[in-house]
Amino acid sequence: MSDTVNENNEELLEPVKAYNEVYAEQVKVEAERVFDELAGKVETPIELNRMTIKELKKLKAELNALSRRSGTLGAWRIFCIIMIILLGIATGVVIFLGIKQSISLALAIVLPIVFVLMIVGLFLIIFLVINKKKKNIDKRIKEIEPQIEAKTHEAAEQMAPLNARFDYNMAQKIIGNVIPLIKLDKYFDGAKEAALEEQYGLMDNTDENYSTVCVQSGSILGNPFIIQKAKAHKIINVTYSGSITITYTVTTRDSKGNLQTSIRTQVLTATVSKPAPDYHYETNLIYGNTAAPKLVFSREPQNMSGKSEKAIRKFVDVKTKEFQKAVENSTRKGGNLTCIGNYDFEALFHAWNRNNEVQFRLLFTPLAQRNLTKYLTGTDGYGDDFYFFKNNMINMIMSRHSQKFDYSGDPSRFMTIEYDYSKRLFVEYVCEFFKNFYFDLVPLISIPLYQQNKSLEFIYGEDAPTNYSSYEHEVIVNTLDPKEIQEPTTTTDVMIKTKPIRKDGKSDKIEVIARSYRGEPRTDYVHKMGKDGFMHTIPVDWVEYIPVERTSVVEVKRLNSSRFDFINKIKDNYMSRISNGGVYAFRNSIIAFFANNNYSNKDDEEIGSYFTEGE
Repeated sequence: MSDTVNENNEELLEPVKAYNEVYAEQVKVEAERVFDELAGKVETPIELNRMTIKELKKLKAELNALSRRSGTLGAWRIFCIIMIILLGIATGVVIFLGIKQSISLALAIVLPIVFVLMIVGLFLIIFLVINKKKKNIDKRIKEIEPQIEAKTHEAAEQMAPLNARFDYNMAQKIIGNVIPLIKLDKYFDGAKEAALEEQYGLMDNTDENYSTVCVQSGSILGNPFIIQKAKAHKIINVTYSGSITITYTVTTRDSKGNLQTSIRTQVLTATVSKPAPDYHYETNLIYGNTAAPKLVFSREPQNMSGKSEKAIRKFVDVKTKEFQKAVENSTRKGGNLTCIGNYDFEALFHAWNRNNEVQFRLLFTPLAQRNLTKYLTGTDGYGDDFYFFKNNMINMIMSRHSQKFDYSGDPSRFMTIEYDYSKRLFVEYVCEFFKNFYFDLVPLISIPLYQQNKSLEFIYGEDAPTNYSSYEHEVIVNTLDPKEIQEPTTTTDVMIKTKPIRKDGKSDKIEVIARSYRGEPRTDYVHKMGKDGFMHTIPVDWVEYIPVERTSVVEVKRLNSSRFDFINKIKDNYMSRISNGGVYAFRNSIIAFFANNNYSNKDDEEIGSYFTEGE
């Protein structure tokens, strides 16, 4: 572990300052150290790889230059051919005009000779210059291409041991090394989920319209949190359109009074609105803390980050008047909304729907107000891009920046054939992970009481209903090939929910419910009046989405095995012996597979013994 770690939370009392002056650089240094340590452990030939990449880039640069030259020569050859054709046509035209005596005899003789000489010259340029040069260039290209392939293979071989060692949770470990007070779990277990539900009041994970695709649990000073990325489903109205073209005859009189007929056309368009499923992703940070346990409020971004002092002052003045009216309305209705004593904070934080003034003041002390006001108006981090919902002991942060970030830590994002490029990708990802995660925490750790209030550990032990949380169940099942779990006639995305069946030792047997839709083509006929005075029928094609569902039984187990060890051991087809059809998914040391019906505790122990950490 690096020496640059923080064992106390004094710096967290001013979280933005701590990030800028301490944590950002420490995380970067620690990421570089961990990467270098891993590369040293597998004896990555760094200098040899750099030399190989240098040679590879040189070959690629030469290939690109030669390809451009070859393309240019090809273009010149086409130009010459076009000129030959045009000169040939021109020669024929001049001879024809000379025969017709439309031009002088001198021109009729001289021009064809000049044109023929030019044609001969162009042929000589094509065959003696362009083709010769292009042939040499193309020959060199054919020589370079296998060299590039060989160098690419060589670089891949040099990086293969390091690429094989990249794993999930590497960013989390680095952050834990730098700030031990922020603990990021290896996985989200069933006991922590039960604690969040029973001690803090988190709603159970049964909403069919949300399916978790990525989850990270942890704690800050003993208070639990989870980062959840979920696929969300809702029904929306989709507008379909159809059209027909009609033709009709119009009779009119001209200026002289004569009757005239003309044929006209009109496009008749009709629309219908029908329900259809819509899918999107949402990322939230959910945090449990027993401080201010009866307080409920919400706020949304006020978009004042980075604005001028004049613009902020104007905004605050307007919002202050609105707040004062809100206070008057609350008093008139028997409410208790009152100013916290800081109109700047009231305007910028804008949590006017709070239900408990006493507990609101306990949380938002002068230090908390100062921290948040500075952050909401400044340019540090991502500024005021977050929604904050507090419902008793559950706090939820939903930021715009986290909607765009991938917290999965997928090792494939670091796998390249170039050591320096892989290192840059790795360090940048760790730093971005920390920045996105940390600035979701800023609204929470800006509150001193949340840091001072360390919750008691909620101990479930062997009595926890499942080994792994329902969130982890959904994540690993969502990693399976959708074709293995969805209803065969599905034409849409799939929403996964799970139900626990029983514990099989350290495994969870779960029921997987895959809900989706089958799209069936339909046609509505809409009647519409045309300019011809008749009603017309317009067909509008649309899709009816019929709900379909499939249930499966899946076994979920965490292995004491790294990604490297799992890949090495899976090569002997072990999974095909314990899983129906050999279908499985592995992610972050958790495996999901279709177990045989008689899968038991003994099988669980056997798998646990087989997949052991080999490092």
